[in-house]
Amino acid sequence: MEENNESVTNLRLRQYEFARKSIFEAAFELFKTKGFEQTTVDDIAKAAGTSRRTYFRYFKTKEDVILSYIVDLGKLAITFISNRPVDEKPMDSLRNAIQFAVKEATKTSLDTLERLVRKTPSLRAAWLLHLDVLNNQFSDVIKQRYPYLDNTDAQILTRILLSFADMALESWISNETVNLASYIDNLITRLIRFCNT
Repeated sequence: MEENNESVTNLRLRQYEFARKSIFEAAFELFKTKGFEQTTVDDIAKAAGTSRRTYFRYFKTKEDVILSYIVDLGKLAITFISNRPVDEKPMDSLRNAIQFAVKEATKTSLDTLERLVRKTPSLRAAWLLHLDVLNNQFSDVIKQRYPYLDNTDAQILTRILLSFADMALESWISNETVNLASYIDNLITRLIRFCNT
């Protein structure tokens, strides 16, 4: 009986993820062709082959649908940091987490998403709210991994991680030939050099 319940749970989770992904992809295409402000929730629901009511089951606002991918990426990076070797130094964990998140980000059309977020005031405001939550989540993980760090230390490391990821993506959006791994390594090397001066 327990195995049957697990199968049902897994099926529901796959259906949830499929519906969510379908809505995201429909919204993304509409935002690219019509623009964010000109696209309505009804447009997205229709393009996804669903109803307005179903849309709101998965996303609270129009902004949420576009930010969902970036938020999911943050969650992936948090999981990644949580699973790093226990003896890894904080700065090495940061470097590896940023590299991982940015590598995952470039597998998609994140450049288009990032441009939308940066040029649309309502999206930018919503992203900054999400960023506060992400800051706290990263900080909690860092405190768990490195209990000898106090709250301020954990916040500093968190802000560095998110700022460097943001700088790397902004640089990549401006010039897609930028080698993100090298760019991030350069930022961290500069930071270490700066701290030692």
